[in-house]
Amino acid sequence: MKTTRTILYVEKETPNIHLDAIDALQIIDAVSETFTICGESTDSILGLKEIGQRLSENKAFVENNSAQGVKIFDKYSLDENLLIVTIGNQSDLKLYVAKRINASKDEYSWHMINSTYARIGYLGRQKNLSNFIPLDTVRWLKRQVDEFGVDIFNECLQTVKNSRVLILGETIIDEYIYCDALGKVTKDPLIAFEKRSKQTHLGGVLAVAKHFSGLGVKSSVISKWANTDHEFFTNEVSTHKEINLINLESSKSIKKTRYVDRSSNARVFETYELPNENDYSTSPEEIKNSIREQKILFDHLVVMDYGHNFFDHQATREYINFGVPVSVNTQSNAGNRGFNPASNYVNVDMVFLNGSEVQIEMRNKVSKLNQIVTDLGKKLNCKELYVTNGSAGITSWSKEKGIIVSPTFAPTILDRTGAGDALLAAVSSLRMNNVPIEIATFFGNVAGSILVGVMGNEKAITSTDLQYEADRIMNKIKTL
Repeated sequence: MKTTRTILYVEKETPNIHLDAIDALQIIDAVSETFTICGESTDSILGLKEIGQRLSENKAFVENNSAQGVKIFDKYSLDENLLIVTIGNQSDLKLYVAKRINASKDEYSWHMINSTYARIGYLGRQKNLSNFIPLDTVRWLKRQVDEFGVDIFNECLQTVKNSRVLILGETIIDEYIYCDALGKVTKDPLIAFEKRSKQTHLGGVLAVAKHFSGLGVKSSVISKWANTDHEFFTNEVSTHKEINLINLESSKSIKKTRYVDRSSNARVFETYELPNENDYSTSPEEIKNSIREQKILFDHLVVMDYGHNFFDHQATREYINFGVPVSVNTQSNAGNRGFNPASNYVNVDMVFLNGSEVQIEMRNKVSKLNQIVTDLGKKLNCKELYVTNGSAGITSWSKEKGIIVSPTFAPTILDRTGAGDALLAAVSSLRMNNVPIEIATFFGNVAGSILVGVMGNEKAITSTDLQYEADRIMNKIKTL
């Protein structure tokens, strides 16, 4: 975005004003060569090293009339292409702008963003993750480089190649129908949409298998889908090497359809098509027979339990008793919320959940996440527990190291669907090859950040993608 003027407006002091200022600078540096500092609390950030450096280089200038507060913006016309990055509450500034707009006929062209939202990005779609790395991520990465050396970031992805994984769980068809909003229906309190286009992606275990394949891992998948959809599934995985599909067959495939407003990419409606429970349920004996008949070899088992009745939770132990390390992901969704707990799987090696799933599991949304994750890890008696927490990154717990928080990056978030699956593939495959948790979660964050920038599972991660981003990130932090 091109702006004629950029302003850092320090409206009020905040508890972490120095960190907020650093986040604000990362937004400003990405879009502008110079900027002006103003606001009633300007003096609170002038002693910051990063601010002083920009002042000395004539990249930053201090407005001397800061005591005027929001009145300082009176000299700017509303149609000027102005970027205002704020620290502190925006309420006074928003009220001021609203009054100006109501009293003027000028076209409004200002852009306002609070430093609090730096983590979720500002500049449209990020072409690579190194464009915007939060300060806490930079600091964390530098500590990992000091501890493990930079070479491990260049070498560890090679360790997963030729690994063999067996993936069990539901196969899902993800359908996206893009629509244009027409307006309110005349006789009902509804909004009518016109269908424009449609995309269909692989979801569930086959999306996960594509991620493993992209990392060079040989994947076998045992799942169920209708024979009428078999050609679609085989065609979709045909471009991915080393994926062995075993269909135990169902009369109906699982299909999730999302209706998406084209102008905003916001989902407005979603439908599920689910097979009959008795038809879709799969016994441990069926899986074991398939493994014997197909002569499947694997050194890592991944259970993807989407809660749509593939697994009989009364016999969970029998599904995972193969004498190899086990990774488990139990997902909470509209079809099973509260009825697909991770507690069905105890004594496994790795468990993957998101923050809300952990809170539901422990019936606790009051305590800090670190404490809840610790309590759940001990309850499940797993070796390692990985919890995704949106823009806060990954909170992991292990019996050996306790809590490790791995901060993430700030890509443009288009769709969160599939990000956790990509993260699981990266982290579990690296951990199965003894890559340290800190490095594995770094690549897990990279994988998840790539996926939230695309719609659904239209992209599968590859080792090339991860290495490319890792190299750029490592080069970037050397200059920060």
